[in-house]
Amino acid sequence: MYLNMPEGAQKILNLLSKEGYEGYLVGGCIRDFLLGKDARDWDITTNAAIEDLINIFEKQDVKVIPLGVKNGTIVIILKGDRYEITTFRKRSQPMYHNPLEEDLSLRDFTINAMAYHPSLGIIDYFGGKKDLKERVIRVIEEKKERLEEDPLRILRAVRLSVELDFSISPKSMKELQVTKDLLKNISKERIREELNKILLCEQPSQAIRLLAELQLLDYIIPELKKTIGFDQRNPHHTKDIFEHTLAVLDNTSKDLILRLAALLHDIGKPDTFFIGKDKIGHFYNHQKVSMELGRKILKRLRYSKKTIDKVSILIKEHMFYAPSISSKGVRRFIHRIGTENLERFFQLQRADVLGAKTDNDLTYINQLEEKCKEILKQSPPLTIKDLNIDGYDLIKIGVPQGPKMKKILEYLLNKVLENPELNEKEKLMEMVERII
Repeated sequence: MYLNMPEGAQKILNLLSKEGYEGYLVGGCIRDFLLGKDARDWDITTNAAIEDLINIFEKQDVKVIPLGVKNGTIVIILKGDRYEITTFRKRSQPMYHNPLEEDLSLRDFTINAMAYHPSLGIIDYFGGKKDLKERVIRVIEEKKERLEEDPLRILRAVRLSVELDFSISPKSMKELQVTKDLLKNISKERIREELNKILLCEQPSQAIRLLAELQLLDYIIPELKKTIGFDQRNPHHTKDIFEHTLAVLDNTSKDLILRLAALLHDIGKPDTFFIGKDKIGHFYNHQKVSMELGRKILKRLRYSKKTIDKVSILIKEHMFYAPSISSKGVRRFIHRIGTENLERFFQLQRADVLGAKTDNDLTYINQLEEKCKEILKQSPPLTIKDLNIDGYDLIKIGVPQGPKMKKILEYLLNKVLENPELNEKEKLMEMVERII
């Protein structure tokens, strides 16, 4: 069986062979090839020592990125493609005589533990092809040691099962549950990156539901557990909070900020629930509580401030409703949301309606979106950067840099949001002169 690999991959294998070393394509690219998919990653394993690898490619004037030299890994870029090359993995006391088999035995799942060489074809020591055919995720040798070596594999198993629409073998499922507490030892950054991949699946709801079933939410977002089975006691909501959240997730596009907002938009509902005199469940101000809780969660998972701010404003504003909003109100609304977040906002509102209400009436959302489009066509000033005056102009008239300058610029923006015609330098300077 011939695997159609990029020219760069073939060059790497040829160079290794020329220097007297073994080299094999491994991992996801073999799996994707057998599934008839385009490979996303091209990984190579070799018996060459890391120092020898660096010398081989530097002699060819190929730039070497020492991404993980301590772990025996380098990265090189050839013709725009990225290749990760790793020396054979090994145990302190080898279990297999064949170094390649030893290396593959230390990988995560059987479907990722196949290798390929042009003259040898696909090498499969652990039944990866069979599991691909049967659509099964199976931990290699179904031993918990494979998960103990890197507990992040627990979350990866969930994600791969959803990405590929595979089941997890019963024994491997048991090992996931036995070892789940080891996720406490994984850095928040690595858990965050795996969560990102989960959220960008075609149907992230399946992965989140499986995380809940396996009691893995404790190690990612334990706050979500309160929403599971929480009856909203409201005729406008046909699902419990958790199932509604999953429906909203699946009704959004593959945009990380949007999907984080969808996942967290109602996370504060259990803390705001009460039964009104109308005998109906209410969640007054839940968007604010959800936003505050969401910020706490995102900070814990080490998301960037930029991401946290964008997600937070979507959560805070997702209930925004003003059917008689004026042009001035629309400008203020766009200013709060941010033009780069506007499309996400409307997607989130539509997904919220489609995931909850029985009538699925999107009329108001469509009307607000049209009003925003009309305002944006006028190119009004919406941020401090849009003002026809800047900090240098203020310095010239004696305004010092710092909080006072910021306060003045915010005051000017507020006036201009009310009346865009005031955004002329002369008028702005007159206003500044009156208040300093």
